Amino acid sequence: MKITKIHIENYKSIKSLEFTPSEYLNVFIGENSVGKSNIFDAINWLLGPVYPSFNNVKDEDRFLGYHNNKIKIRLHFDDGQYLELAEEWHDSRRNIKSGLNITGGYITDEVRQHYASAYLGVDRKILDYLPSNRWSLLGRILLEINKAFSKETVEMPDGRTLLKPDLFKERIEKVRDDLLFSVKDEDGNEIMKDFIRIIQTESARQLNKPESDFSVDLNLYDPWN
Repeated sequence: MKITKIHIENYKSIKSLEFTPSEYLNVFIGENSVGKSNIFDAINWLLGPVYPSFNNVKDEDRFLGYHNNKIKIRLHFDDGQYLELAEEWHDSRRNIKSGLNITGGYITDEVRQHYASAYLGVDRKILDYLPSNRWSLLGRILLEINKAFSKETVEMPDGRTLLKPDLFKERIEKVRDDLLFSVKDEDGNEIMKDFIRIIQTESARQLNKPESDFSVDLNLYDPWN
């Protein structure tokens, strides 16, 4: 799916911008601080891994910092739909709404997942796209891989048959215990064991409960991260 038109209003340094990108390669050229990055920030806000909203918007995110400059970001796609994030938009009954919509109508989580992108920053690293985030393109791909991974089994030398996630967990816990949890301070105390004990003791104290009611489990287990 490709973006066919980009429309941005009152976002940061952009008062009003609308253009039709090439279906091939697009290059943005300009001096520093002229707003190139703000175009990509706007697109990434709309299509990024975090569901877009205006909960944390500040006046400085609006053009000239004026509160009455309402932000609107609209991306048209080659499927005939547009995805819009607007502080004010009207539904089919002309009611004023705020937030995300698709072609002027309400949007579901399932539909939202069809519109995703990967944003590669100047440092050539994919920014903010945690693999376990289902809103990201990478997360959606890995979720499908994880479904297959979760069903496959491995025959062990001792005769056991383990699911791959169980084997992964078993091995990562051994790495955790042998490496991370074996770290000692200058007095020979095992730091992680002391750390877990402090968490358990302080949690019990603050909640006025016996320590036996608490169990601290620090796992590094995420088979597809």
